[in-house]
Amino acid sequence: MLTNLTLGAARGTERGADRPAEPPAPPALLATPPAERSAARVVAADSALRRAAEAAIAKMFADRAVSVASYHDESSGRMVYRVSDAHSGEVLLQQPAEALLRLYASARAEDGPLVAIEA
Repeated sequence: MLTNLTLGAARGTERGADRPAEPPAPPALLATPPAERSAARVVAADSALRRAAEAAIAKMFADRAVSVASYHDESSGRMVYRVSDAHSGEVLLQQPAEALLRLYASARAEDGPLVAIEA
């Protein structure tokens, strides 16, 4: 479970001595039990990450109206993120790609994975 997210960590860098510590939690948040406080931070981090992704997508596709959707693919067990043209519905970007979803799904299949590696 993700309980702490900083923008530096999202870019793959570590917080160093030159980076300030996180600001203290608001007083209303401190009055809540630790488990709820942790859940609130996860929700806040998820919200911040979603806003950052939407801003990046808006810059990537500045010349067209896009819609962003996410869903859980049952066969692969993965979350899928899809950017589509808002008017035509054309998929502009999807992570993971369909080929990877099929590979992940085959690894979960009852009859075994698509590729078996033996030593």
